Amino acid sequence: MPSLEGLIKHNGVLKPEKVGVRRASTFSGFCSTHDDALFAPIEKGVFVGSQEQCFLLAYRAYAREIYTKRAAAEQAQLYKELDRGRTPDRQIEIQTFARLHGAGINAALRDIQIHKARFDKCLINGDYAPVRSYIIELEQAPPVMCSGTYAPSVDFWGRQLQDMADVDLVPELMSVTSFFGGEKGQIVFSWMVEDDRCCMALIKSLEQIDDADLSFRLVAYFFDHFENVFASPTWWDGIGEPNQNALIERMLGEVGVMFGLVPNVKSPFKISPWTISRRYRVGF
Repeated sequence: MPSLEGLIKHNGVLKPEKVGVRRASTFSGFCSTHDDALFAPIEKGVFVGSQEQCFLLAYRAYAREIYTKRAAAEQAQLYKELDRGRTPDRQIEIQTFARLHGAGINAALRDIQIHKARFDKCLINGDYAPVRSYIIELEQAPPVMCSGTYAPSVDFWGRQLQDMADVDLVPELMSVTSFFGGEKGQIVFSWMVEDDRCCMALIKSLEQIDDADLSFRLVAYFFDHFENVFASPTWWDGIGEPNQNALIERMLGEVGVMFGLVPNVKSPFKISPWTISRRYRVGF
């Protein structure tokens, strides 16, 4: 999916770009020696849904979140300059967005210290009992893959879980990884026991979705909440331009709406359902 360089190249228009499998599956936040040793249980063998494997998926996703949040903090100043040449009303809107965005980034940097300590404790002690997971197993590799951590504000039916406008709140986090586990496709939702209130509610709402509708809902979810999304070129080309455009609109999100790049109402899209093998809980 689009990079910052791609946005600049295409004048702010999202254009999915082809990348190799190695680049798509690599996060360079760890040195190669530590990465190889630490993540061997998920890199060197078949995924079996153990609590250790689920923890490592979440840990890698959260490490990337730390990396991107710190990078976002360095770039936050750019938002304050985006109002140049705009009408006074638009300038007010953009400056308001920039101020709120900056406050959110500052809160996120504060929250990193709290959440990272929980992850580090599990890792150092080798105790993965505090890890909860919900796993959706597919017959084939998922054609859309992602890895990310976010604070869910609503469940799959739009019911509020936590108020992300409250910068004093330490948000509850969910990590999600969609990948091929060696034999089957895997979509793994993981969180820490301290985040049970919101994350359990999110998973219970996910469990209410029938298998027939699940693929559509998952793809919408990936594009709505994560920027680190990769799609099979064959799958992407096969869904057609109207569906592609609808998914690109989702990736632009609230920023796209703010700058008038996408409509307030999300465009519909259709995809063929994936074959679900099973869905199961781990650690709860």
